[in-house]
Amino acid sequence: MLAIRNAKNMETRKSLYPELLKITQKVVGYAGNVIPLLQKTTLSHLVALRDDLKRIVSLTHRVMDQTARRVLHGEEVPAEEKVVSLFEGCVLYQQARPYNGSDVPQ
Repeated sequence: MLAIRNAKNMETRKSLYPELLKITQKVVGYAGNVIPLLQKTTLSHLVALRDDLKRIVSLTHRVMDQTARRVLHGEEVPAEEKVVSLFEGCVLYQQARPYNGSDVPQ
């Protein structure tokens, strides 16, 4: 939500988070509904999708929890409990080789 990013003050920003969390919960619910449909598949690309969905749904629940705790309740979330990236470790989002500075996407 760009409104959160562009909010002029913390009070305005904080008031927008419940709606963001509500929307996120809906999306996570949709993703969670797909997982059981993929349980019996043996197609490798669908197995990979199912496994990615499980991991991302779990991480998103953690992000939602840490967001509510930090933003809405003013808690400090310990570093070891924080999720830094939903995509870290996901093959789909990793480069095949390190960027060396001379590679320019065309």
